[in-house]
Amino acid sequence: MSLSSSFTSFVEDHKVQIIAGFLCVGVAGAAYYKFADSGPEPESVEKRSLCGQNLSRSTIILVDQSDPLALENDARVMEIMRSEGRVVSRGSSLVLASFSGAVHRRVMVHFQKCSPGRGSEIDRREVGRVKQEWDWNREFIDPLENTIGEIAHRRATRTDQSYIADTIASAVTDGGMRFNGRERRLLVLTDGLENTATSRPYVDGRVRLARPREQFLAGVDFEFIELAPDVSVAGLQTYENRLEWRQWACIAGAKTVTIRAPGLRGNRQVCRDVP
Repeated sequence: MSLSSSFTSFVEDHKVQIIAGFLCVGVAGAAYYKFADSGPEPESVEKRSLCGQNLSRSTIILVDQSDPLALENDARVMEIMRSEGRVVSRGSSLVLASFSGAVHRRVMVHFQKCSPGRGSEIDRREVGRVKQEWDWNREFIDPLENTIGEIAHRRATRTDQSYIADTIASAVTDGGMRFNGRERRLLVLTDGLENTATSRPYVDGRVRLARPREQFLAGVDFEFIELAPDVSVAGLQTYENRLEWRQWACIAGAKTVTIRAPGLRGNRQVCRDVP
């Protein structure tokens, strides 16, 4: 029998075993290539981001749209939201919300997400850093950018009443906003001109806030970011009115209070030091 006939006969007799062997080699090679190229399959974004019940930091940015504001505020509001959003670390949450003078629609949530973190935030020994960065942009930064313009350019009309203090309390105590991080920050972007039955700044120039429920801001770093009102009511944002807001936040239990206003340096004070 010739050599070629013997080889043909051998192949015919062991055809099943030969095919199975090639399949095993192919599968093993593909698995090795996948592991060598990208490592083990990364975990889900939710798991990688540590966005469970124990948030590292919770931040709420609350924008007052109960009265018309000067157009110059648009760029400032956008920059504040953009800069705050980009420093939200892995395992921390950000909420962007607004409110108007309509009592039936007090707080509108526009953006509420937990950051999966940037690729640079995960350990160098972990795999998927490029994918982590891509997830951060696609699932956190892109929706944030879309929301920023929507809020900043929304125009308000003058309302008869502006319940700024009550709306802050409603936002903080709303369990749906997950304001439960180990660190909590509340940024309120407002003209500060609360207009109610007892607070009549457009009549006598004074903001008079009702005493808040004590400790509802317990442990919160509170930032009052003053936005310029339209020109018709310019001059009502006084030192006395800013002091009223600082005392209100401290009575409510805030840990620190920062007052930021155009032309003024941010003044952060620990509430236990406020008389």
